[in-house]
Amino acid sequence: MTNKTKGQKRILGIVLALVITVVTVGGVIAYNTIKANAIYDTNKATTFRELNAKMPISDKFFFVGTYVFALDAITDEIYDKALDSQTSFNQYNNYYKSELAGGVWYDISDATDLTAITKDGTPVEQSKIDPLYVTVYIDATGKVYDAKTLANMTLFDIPDPYDLSQIPELLTLHSQYDSMFSEDSIGVDQFYYLQLKEFFATDLRQKYPEIAADTNSLDERLRNLQKGYEGLQEMGKTDEADVVQQLMKKVDSTRRAVIYKQLAIGSGEDATGGYELDKLLMVLSNKSEGGSYNINSYDQIEQSTMPYDVWTNSKKQYTYDQIYRYMENHDGIKTVEDTDDNEIQVDSNFKKFLEGTAFEGATSDKETFKQNDSIISSIYDADSACKAKYNELISDSIAASDSHLGKAITNTEMELYQVAENGYSVELIAIVERLVRLNSIADNVVKDKDNELPIITDELLPECEAGFKSAATGGIGNAYQSALAQGANEDGLASALDDQNADLNKEMTELQFMITAKRKRISARMCFNLTLGWIDWTDGLLKEVPDDVFASRAKIALNSHKAWLTDLLKELAKEDETLQSELDKLLAQKEALNAEKMKALDDNDLNGAKKADAKLAEIDKLIDAETAKGSSVTNDKNASASNKAAAAVGMAGTKEGAIENLKNAALDKMANGEDASNEKAALSELGATDALDELGADKGKDSGDGSGSGSGSGSGKYNLSEDEIMGILADVLGGDFDSLSAEGKVIAAAAVDRYGELGNATAQNISKNLIEICATEHNRFVYDTYTDGGKDYVNLATLGKVSDYRYVYSNSGKEGTLAEGKDSYSFANGDKTMNINSTKTSDTMSSKAVYKYGSLYVPEATVNEYFAYSSESIDKASYSAVLSGSMDTKVKELLEALKNGGKE
Repeated sequence: MTNKTKGQKRILGIVLALVITVVTVGGVIAYNTIKANAIYDTNKATTFRELNAKMPISDKFFFVGTYVFALDAITDEIYDKALDSQTSFNQYNNYYKSELAGGVWYDISDATDLTAITKDGTPVEQSKIDPLYVTVYIDATGKVYDAKTLANMTLFDIPDPYDLSQIPELLTLHSQYDSMFSEDSIGVDQFYYLQLKEFFATDLRQKYPEIAADTNSLDERLRNLQKGYEGLQEMGKTDEADVVQQLMKKVDSTRRAVIYKQLAIGSGEDATGGYELDKLLMVLSNKSEGGSYNINSYDQIEQSTMPYDVWTNSKKQYTYDQIYRYMENHDGIKTVEDTDDNEIQVDSNFKKFLEGTAFEGATSDKETFKQNDSIISSIYDADSACKAKYNELISDSIAASDSHLGKAITNTEMELYQVAENGYSVELIAIVERLVRLNSIADNVVKDKDNELPIITDELLPECEAGFKSAATGGIGNAYQSALAQGANEDGLASALDDQNADLNKEMTELQFMITAKRKRISARMCFNLTLGWIDWTDGLLKEVPDDVFASRAKIALNSHKAWLTDLLKELAKEDETLQSELDKLLAQKEALNAEKMKALDDNDLNGAKKADAKLAEIDKLIDAETAKGSSVTNDKNASASNKAAAAVGMAGTKEGAIENLKNAALDKMANGEDASNEKAALSELGATDALDELGADKGKDSGDGSGSGSGSGSGKYNLSEDEIMGILADVLGGDFDSLSAEGKVIAAAAVDRYGELGNATAQNISKNLIEICATEHNRFVYDTYTDGGKDYVNLATLGKVSDYRYVYSNSGKEGTLAEGKDSYSFANGDKTMNINSTKTSDTMSSKAVYKYGSLYVPEATVNEYFAYSSESIDKASYSAVLSGSMDTKVKELLEALKNGGKE
């Protein structure tokens, strides 16, 4: 039997998983055999035949390792655990019950594409599946069951975190105990048997109350999250369910870390008093230099046991404390009272045994203590492995954080623990979505900028600003004052100031991280304007720094932050050509003229070189003038910090100019019925109250800023108000938008968008709102828009969800296939070729397939031609929708109703 690595294709949602890489790994077969014997036995498993009799297994089920699980419930966590279980009963072949072949089982161990689960695959008789062992059963809703008892459980109860015999890092030791010793062992073997039996029977929660307190709380969190996970799965909210499961993994890692710490990391002077592997090692290997058994340490080991007559296999046992008292106070054949006041006759040969001296008539080495080097070596290996696992678990666990973002994540997770207990709810969805957005911000990636930005702007950024301000302007801290009061020396006081400075720098770093996070979600121009405001704010803090011993450190940090913001201005100016100053443009012209001059000289064109020189002289004069203009600002004592910063990067603009630009941009948007909330937010952060007041006075002049005032908008005859548009939608589609099906909602958004293209700005805002609601609800027709060169692209994963075609993609996501029955079409990132596998032909698409947003995108023209679907891109939103032919017809009918004002 060979072992196999976890080569696999990633599977999520309704995507078929296929194991594709199979290699032999030398040197691990024996270990995995040990693992099978150590963790699992037939008492903890059932056969597939028995499971199938109680829970009939339908099509679309996997059988991997000892896990039987539904395709619709699959997650990476489930698949990884299933692969880990392959060694349990040496069941390395993986199977799938194919719905594409009438429920036939197929061996997919070496599968590379969909043919592996059709007539071209390797079918497996039911009689081969029936006797295989199953430990875990997971139904289509994601509920996890013990396959033998059908008791509900969580995926993270496997293996049992509190059963030492199931801890993977202790498997070799447990296997040795199981195979080398038994209750019939005699002599030293009986001694080892009793010690290992006691070790593996230990429940650390019962032994240490503090461990029980920690793990009981974490167990409860897991149970609550499992309820929320199952509720989300049942409602088809697989993405949200995956988020909950990832949090469950963190909780599980946290509780397992508690156990591993007690096993190998140790607890120092804590009440737990040492750690388990170290104590076991001391018991089994503690010998004096002369090789005799050192009894003098055993009084420190509570309730450990030692056989009375190790060479005759007597079952009577005494504590080490009792033996120690005897050895300390007696010599030869004596009696000693045990804790029950019963007299015990102690053989003098027992003392000889303990001292390593063979008694008279000894016939075997077992009668004299001899260390079992194999066991001792395994304990050392287990100790090292447990230490490594502890470090791994800590990195994946729930970590306490004192950062503003970390606290926000922790608080949201705590809300999730509580709400999840009630299963699926709207509140649960909202908390999960917030957690996703916070994690995206923490990971420094932009996934949903429209919903991530308010969290940054309204919550995190103000907290970071307040934290930085407090740290910079709060004066000397409590630690310094306490050290001063206690008469600390100069080094002690300096240390307290250094610690306070470290806290200040931490606040500054998080503020800069949050500014960068906002920068990624707004335009370069808006961020430039905001940065001018941040520079003035920081400069103002310099005036608030108290005159004390911490002042110099505070001012260094504030000036450092101002310099960072000035550098940010430079970077933003490079991102947006419209932000380039006159000086930047002149310098670019000078560079081009120098290149022109050098080319002329290379061509021996002296006339051309002379003309270039003349132009360069003129450019230099203009550069000097712009430089002088900038210098006059930077040297002006009355100029604001933001104006000086703008001048330092060659900008002619000022904060005042930025406010005027933002105000004018907002007025233009409002006049066109567009959303001006971003501009207003920027003005608010710049403290431009006058401009905001002016915008408020002008707000009602036209159609509003996209908030749906219902006052009408647009030009020409297509000027329906919001109320009129929504009324026509309800009449034609048979209900309010919220009551429509996923298909109906997309039809409504598409029709209103097309109506907006006729000149109604209010309709454009409405279509944006409608499609964003669809995206929030994970509408199966909606996907992130991707266009290139004016061409619309279609997301293949979305097409797979709404059509009869199944979408299958590779581990990297860079290759994908759409398949229906015998027909299948394959695409590859960066390739124009579409392979038609059923006919062994290919076609060249108008553009290359592109891997974006976690899926392959292909040109709409190809989707329209081969699959009879089209794409509807909502102009003002970042989302598109897949439309079938019948949906497109309905969109056209609804558009006509809107154009006619709802009249027949």
